[in-house]
Amino acid sequence: MRRAIKGAVVLGTLALAFGGCGISANKQKAESAASIFHRDFNAGKFAEIFSGATPRFRSTGTQADFAAYLQAVHTKLGGFKSAEPGQWRVNSTPGGTFVDLNYSSQFELGSGVESFTFLISGEQVNLQAYNINSRELVLK
Repeated sequence: MRRAIKGAVVLGTLALAFGGCGISANKQKAESAASIFHRDFNAGKFAEIFSGATPRFRSTGTQADFAAYLQAVHTKLGGFKSAEPGQWRVNSTPGGTFVDLNYSSQFELGSGVESFTFLISGEQVNLQAYNINSRELVLK
């Protein structure tokens, strides 16, 4: 009995250790993808952001609608300047690993809370969802 408990504790510890590495690596991949999103946002590469997103993301609207949305954000808030990381979550499923990131972001003309969901499958990282909440978007 003691040997079984000891073995379970060792296996549990190993699972946490190796699982933790995957969580950290996937979070870093998603953070890199968010940086690329912001770079492309500032460069007006809205079509590239859309085309690199998951099929599920692309099925929610047209590329033109997404570009108009990001253009409106850019017009009202200006270019992206910086972000403070907030809450995050990594969820592994049979369909891939989903990483949710939240940022308190500063733009040239205002601020907002950005929410990203990235789907990670192997080395592939694709945007699954994006949202921004900003007072300036509503009031300007």
